[in-house]
Amino acid sequence: MEAETRYHPNADQLALASTIEESLAPLLPLSRVHVSSGETNQTWSSLSEIGIFGISVPEEQGGSGLGATEESLIAMALGQRLASPAVFATMGAANAGMTGRRAATGTVAGCRAAAAYRRQGRAILIRDEGADLVLLRDGDQTALYESCVSQPIDDRLWLGSLAQVVELGEPIAGFGLWPLLRLRLIDAAALAGIAQAALDMAVGY
Repeated sequence: MEAETRYHPNADQLALASTIEESLAPLLPLSRVHVSSGETNQTWSSLSEIGIFGISVPEEQGGSGLGATEESLIAMALGQRLASPAVFATMGAANAGMTGRRAATGTVAGCRAAAAYRRQGRAILIRDEGADLVLLRDGDQTALYESCVSQPIDDRLWLGSLAQVVELGEPIAGFGLWPLLRLRLIDAAALAGIAQAALDMAVGY
């Protein structure tokens, strides 16, 4: 494969991303962020219906079984629509390796995951009141947890209120090397989409 095309999406992948983008536009109008920092239950249901949370889930488990390229293109499209951090955390959770009682299904289908990050010894949560799980990004120790107890520390951010995690529940999934790289790819694609949205708005202004 030629070097200049090795990392370029093919026509089918671009067509899929375009179809998803068309579906996202009415679901995630940018104007909504002036009203709420999270997504409505109806929006979550619609995102689930179009397959956003089953991109990497094998077909035999009810997902699409698509690769990292498709997932990245869709994450970029969600970034352009300023999707909430919980949307990306829920996408990423599907790549985790289940343990314990969830290992039988190998999936977190139907669950929402809140996003959390560990910085300077503290775990900071971007709160999502409807979340069932917590995806804690902590370098190579990134894991999915059953629940957490948190204390609010900042309610002024458009993307949701921040809270310090006081206690984490049971770890139910870990991320090996490739799932962790895929999770980071989702993050990078989301940030690229947000940057594109910022550029579009600046040009429009």
